[in-house]
Amino acid sequence: VVVRDDRIIYVGIPGGVDDIAKTNARRVDLGGRLMLPGLHDVHIHPLGIVPAGNCDLNDRRLTLDELVPVLKRCIENRLVDDAGWLVVSQWAFSFGNEPSETLPTMRAALDAASTDHPIVLLGNDGHHGAVNSAAMALAENEKGEKIGLSRESLQSAFAEYREYVGVDASGEPNGMVNDSARYLFGDRSSVLWELPPLAVMPNVAKVLASSGITSIRDASADVESLGHYDYLSELGKQTFRLTLALYPEIEDRYLGAQFDLRSDLMVEDMKKIRERYASNPLIRADHVKLYVDGVLEGDPRSTPPMLPNSAQLAPYRQPIFAADGGSLSVAGYVDPNSAACRAARGVGGSQQKITAFIEANGFHPNQCDTRSGVLQHDVAVINDFVKAFDRAGFTVHAHAIGDRAVRVAVDAFEHARRIGGQV
Repeated sequence: VVVRDDRIIYVGIPGGVDDIAKTNARRVDLGGRLMLPGLHDVHIHPLGIVPAGNCDLNDRRLTLDELVPVLKRCIENRLVDDAGWLVVSQWAFSFGNEPSETLPTMRAALDAASTDHPIVLLGNDGHHGAVNSAAMALAENEKGEKIGLSRESLQSAFAEYREYVGVDASGEPNGMVNDSARYLFGDRSSVLWELPPLAVMPNVAKVLASSGITSIRDASADVESLGHYDYLSELGKQTFRLTLALYPEIEDRYLGAQFDLRSDLMVEDMKKIRERYASNPLIRADHVKLYVDGVLEGDPRSTPPMLPNSAQLAPYRQPIFAADGGSLSVAGYVDPNSAACRAARGVGGSQQKITAFIEANGFHPNQCDTRSGVLQHDVAVINDFVKAFDRAGFTVHAHAIGDRAVRVAVDAFEHARRIGGQV
């Protein structure tokens, strides 16, 4: 292989090299080792691949009993932020977390860790989360008023978040909060980019380089995180090419009463960022991120089981789980048309009646409800987003998991193309 400047100009038999390479060329004998082209990671969240310096669970598989002392040590080691919150990174939401008689729910476990400090666990997938009672009390509505997350507020002020919040048999939040429900308590995920870039970015570059990754796309680049990339670039130690899929935070900035998505504000903001990197040979900012729906992972240990929230064309089947020691298996599915489900409509909110129903039928009466997941935004908003950014020359990077969400996304792309876009 012969490389001149930044281009491969020859690949072939060793004898052909001498005809091309000059005598003063630098020669590297790999000694039998394998040489590969650089790897391209087109969906990565780079600031999450190194420890953040806060309370980090590092994907460990922990029962709820094992989780409590770990969180207590984080508090004892003063890993709380300036507002007194304990923000916990890299929580393994999809395994471990087995309850016990003393700690039947995630909320109970986090309350056992602290009732003085609000606690939030950030799932290692960027979609799942969990909070304690102190955090729930601080949940705010759109006006910034502290309403608190409770059974009552889930029926009123926070009704739109019901599919994102796990509850116990009585309907009280059990500590599990997913996707947009995590932001009822502020954007605590920003702990990563609140750290000095010096503490994060050299390690990010090192991890990528050691893995052979030479170009990436930050699949959800928050505006507040861009200074970290600027730091690494200006330092001259950026070892990878970077495409930014800019995340304009529709909910926070662009869907207020004073703003119409069809106006140019959001697009103009992102165009300014694109222009800012136009002359940077290693950074492009010509992609934008849109979340169409949520995720497919629910919580089988909730009562009733917490269903996925990604948007489907048909309702999810409500599973009936059987416990065998610490493991669960699906014993069957609820028939919403059964006599038991017809009777469930008369159970109401009486805890005594709910308990009796579960004992008689093996499932919670609320499992007779049919749910198909939810879209993160109205279809009109999704269509306008794709159309506006496509016209502005951006590539739209859409998160879409459920079949309904995929259909909505593809329809939006088709519409943009039909009206003369670049999709």
